[in-house]
Amino acid sequence: FVHPLKHYEALAKTFGAYAGDGGRVRFFGAYYKEECIGMNAIVFFGKTATNLLSGVNRAHSNLKAANLLRWHAMQEAKKAGCETFDQWGVSERFAGVSAFKRGFGGEEIQRTASLHLPFNAPIYFVYRLLRK
Repeated sequence: FVHPLKHYEALAKTFGAYAGDGGRVRFFGAYYKEECIGMNAIVFFGKTATNLLSGVNRAHSNLKAANLLRWHAMQEAKKAGCETFDQWGVSERFAGVSAFKRGFGGEEIQRTASLHLPFNAPIYFVYRLLRK
């Protein structure tokens, strides 16, 4: 995972995704030989399911966990009564990821871009430097 496990636990708690309560965030994982090789976090709100986070272990990219996870999440969203599955955008800056998303078909809708609004600007600045 990109972040420590506590990050994802806080995300689940924030969105009310506790096991068995039909929470608004669901995590989907793909495993190979008892190793987590991919995960998705899907937010359910109204008639829309949004792929909030996803990631795969590149060491096992040949197993196509991302495809399986996304397809499974779409099926679960449909079962939950969702009419829209938002894949959180495409960008020519990320051509490979965008091609993957477009491979599922559907309609591209232009929306306002997301905005990062840091609560602590100096720490966020250091974080961005360290990410490079």
